[in-house]
Amino acid sequence: MPMVRAMRMLNAVEAGTTSGAQLEALLIADPGRLAELNVLLGMRGQARRVAASSTAMTAVAASSTAMTAVAASSTAMTAVIASSTAMTAVAASSTAMTAVAASSTAMTAVAASSTAMTAVAASSTAMTAVDANDQAVRIWMLAGTGLSYTDYASVAAVAASSTAMTAVAASSTAMGAVWASNTATDAVFASATARLAVYNSDTALSALQATPTQVQRKVTSGSVAGTATSSSFTYVANGTKIILLRVWTTGGSEDLSLVWGRGLSSNDVAGGVRLPNGDNLGSAAAAIGRTTTYGNSGAYPSANTDNANVVSAANGLMRRTWSLVGNTTQNVRYILV
Repeated sequence: MPMVRAMRMLNAVEAGTTSGAQLEALLIADPGRLAELNVLLGMRGQARRVAASSTAMTAVAASSTAMTAVAASSTAMTAVIASSTAMTAVAASSTAMTAVAASSTAMTAVAASSTAMTAVAASSTAMTAVDANDQAVRIWMLAGTGLSYTDYASVAAVAASSTAMTAVAASSTAMGAVWASNTATDAVFASATARLAVYNSDTALSALQATPTQVQRKVTSGSVAGTATSSSFTYVANGTKIILLRVWTTGGSEDLSLVWGRGLSSNDVAGGVRLPNGDNLGSAAAAIGRTTTYGNSGAYPSANTDNANVVSAANGLMRRTWSLVGNTTQNVRYILV
């Protein structure tokens, strides 16, 4: 009899005759109904049935009690992650994502699926829920590393661990997750250990370049601004590690040359700052212009916008300009490692 009643409840949700609010009220009023739902969600066939129905998932995602049950069930979460219909509904719902973020079972399942991670990262609603939960962020930023969130007491502890950050910085999955999260990004930039790991990793630098929203956040708050009007100007002494974020020029044109590359001290072309893709900012030919994909295209950026992003590691920073036309001013934004 309980299973018959549970099936009737599922049929009503699937048919749209029971809304998310009605489902929530029903589950709160009758603990027996919740117990029946838990049994239903533990059945692979029924879990898949719920996940495949946009109507059912919309109702379930709107019920915090139902979503808490889903998030606690590995069977149900497997079905949800395997269904684009279900993931769309969950990622769009703050109620659903709050339940997912609060559950280590659910977040571990999400972090193990590139499809689920993409859906969550693309939703500001979903990322707000993840960012509000320290445990969720730990699981999220360690995705793809093989490390356990339980070994670290907080997001700050992950960022402070050289072991964790070496693994995170080497993983495109983990770094994509870090830069998708404001909480993880802020923790990484606040930790000298984490900044050094990013500095040493082309994977981490490339992932940051591919996330212009985080470059902009750092340019706006927490970066060092530099301006040079002379053809030779030292922003940061050679030997000082920095992460260069953005470069643009105004007032004229130039053949740009920036040194020093990561780990280098030479003032010539070979010692130029190198982008993760190998382009050398110490070469005028390579610096004719660039886009957010690090390519050469058209005039060098002349405004403080995403198009001027050149995320790269440098061993100090000096302007070496081979030729100037007009009163050219160079502007840079960087952070100290």
